[in-house]
Amino acid sequence: MDLANISRSTSTVIYSHTSINGFSFGQSPDELIKVLGSADKSRELYSGEVELLYGDKIFRFLNFRFVECTIPDPGPVKLNGMSVLNIYEWLGSCADVIDRARFRISLSQGLAYDRRDPSAGSITVFEEFHWDGLIDHPTPTTLLG
Repeated sequence: MDLANISRSTSTVIYSHTSINGFSFGQSPDELIKVLGSADKSRELYSGEVELLYGDKIFRFLNFRFVECTIPDPGPVKLNGMSVLNIYEWLGSCADVIDRARFRISLSQGLAYDRRDPSAGSITVFEEFHWDGLIDHPTPTTLLG
């Protein structure tokens, strides 16, 4: 597992609902810390999630399980073994894509593209079912908070 690669890689590797750059959903914060070292910052959210921040990358844990990762748009990515040049445009081709509150979301792919900042988007990769409640029962704070 080379998660340090997430900081300097020219190609981010994502497997839907499974992992990002070799770090698998379901792993503990301690497992992430063993690879990356101490986080630059940590914080607990009102939702009960705990975030570990490494520069501009955010790793989220719920009940001590890795459930979500947000990174700046890295450009081309490897998604399920396929090269994707523009993740935002690619998400637009997904049958289940939802555009809501400046997010482009595909639950089936476990991906969301945040375009709230017009100068730089970000990608959130999440484990299966983690965002389902946000889509099924959205509130202004769940998608904007």
